[in-house]
Amino acid sequence: MRGDLATVLPQALAHRQRTTLARPDKTVAAVLVPLLLLDGEPHLLYIRRAHDLPHHRGQIAFPGGRHQAEDPTLEATALREASEEIGLAPGDVRLLGALDDTETMGSRFVITPFVAIVPYPYDCARARARSTPSSRCRSARSRHRARSISRPGTSGGRTCRSRRSPSTVTSSGA
Repeated sequence: MRGDLATVLPQALAHRQRTTLARPDKTVAAVLVPLLLLDGEPHLLYIRRAHDLPHHRGQIAFPGGRHQAEDPTLEATALREASEEIGLAPGDVRLLGALDDTETMGSRFVITPFVAIVPYPYDCARARARSTPSSRCRSARSRHRARSISRPGTSGGRTCRSRRSPSTVTSSGA
């Protein structure tokens, strides 16, 4: 990655004082902040939630969600949710470190973001999904309307559907 971001960023994250929030009245969650290399430049991968959902309609977000009892760590939560929402296999993600916790007011969450490098282009079939003729990838817990994470404006920006949050996968220059 540009400027050897893959080396510099983990060191910078490890050597800073991270703000953590303990709010017992709020739900604990984690998100993945995926970085990918596109035309030699780092980009952020994010989702746009569908407008027909009961909550968080049309919001721009990183893949992630609520910490579950079976998640041993918040890192595991972010990886599980990214797998469910956009088809990233945890073994294909390189975690670099955590950012400061963020508190939401309306939905009452404390969110821990984890910065990671993800491969690009990425075929969700590599995430143990099977492709169907309708360009959908399916796994035991999710459905994705994209075979790959790819450049917006070409074959990118496709709709990804999970059991909870239909969304569009998009990238932006970082």
